[in-house]
Amino acid sequence: MNLPEAVPERLARRGELLKKMRAVLREDQLVHRDEDLVAYECDALSAYRQRPMMVALPETTQEVAAVLKTCSELDIPIVPWGAGTGL
Repeated sequence: MNLPEAVPERLARRGELLKKMRAVLREDQLVHRDEDLVAYECDALSAYRQRPMMVALPETTQEVAAVLKTCSELDIPIVPWGAGTGL
């Protein structure tokens, strides 16, 4: 299994994504520092790793909708994470 290649144009939008996410989520709901993202780069199947641009931890339906809308506007893919179990 091969992971998809990162798209440089999307990676270039990381700063804009963080700015927009800060407008809809609290700072403690965003994981964006490289050292903090390590825990999210794989699930129980650790043979395949890819560090995310950031992790959003919304708490309400409205916050989930805002995260999805923001990512859609910036053409940023979303990968749901099931607590790292791979299930």
